Amino acid sequence: MVEAVPDALAGVEAAVGPARKRIGEVLAGYTPDQLDLLFDYFSHAAPAFREATEEIRAATQERKGGR
Repeated sequence: MVEAVPDALAGVEAAVGPARKRIGEVLAGYTPDQLDLLFDYFSHAAPAFREATEEIRAATQERKGGR
């Protein structure tokens, strides 16, 4: 369930703003072609990491006897 929370965006920005700023600084050092490659990599790597995480969780649950 998702619930709209008035003025929540300001809190989110306060929490992640410093990280977004630093990542922006890092990305600013790349050429457009390099950025294309990086974004392509991450678009494929992120789902692979999520799938691997699910596999690890399943294996951990099996070792714990399905708890």
